[in-house]
Amino acid sequence: MADDTSALVTAADAVSQLLYGLVGWAMIAMGVVGLLAALLRPDRLTPAATVAALSLLFVACGYFLRPAGRRRWDRRRSISRFGRDRTVEERIVRGESHVCVDCDDRMDEGLVRRYREEVLVAGVPVYTRSEGRNHYCPACAAGESGDRAAPTPQAATERPSTATERS
Repeated sequence: MADDTSALVTAADAVSQLLYGLVGWAMIAMGVVGLLAALLRPDRLTPAATVAALSLLFVACGYFLRPAGRRRWDRRRSISRFGRDRTVEERIVRGESHVCVDCDDRMDEGLVRRYREEVLVAGVPVYTRSEGRNHYCPACAAGESGDRAAPTPQAATERPSTATERS
């Protein structure tokens, strides 16, 4: 019974993501059509400005209704951030088989680091330039994190693994 429920929940989530995406893109399309109508036929300034403002609102709402737009919004930074930004996120994985990037050993648990380089506008990522993941076994992860008794000079100059860096 629990498998049926989880299958139903998974299907409902998939349908929800699809519908949010469709509604988001429809709102973006309506906003673009409204903007074009306001720009191509500016007979009177007040109605054209009103249509343009509502169209921009439709585009913004459509962007954030889309699942990808919401994920980007969840990764936002300070509103004063513009330009390229690098981030590294860490999480512990268990039950997945991967190869450690340092020692090339097979592992079933360890640490995964996701790195991204994104372009920010007012703190919101608008474009991801590069993204990747590195998997580490527990021994290599402990060695890189600085949990060793005597840190090396190289480890002291490395940036923290959860750092956000601006270039």
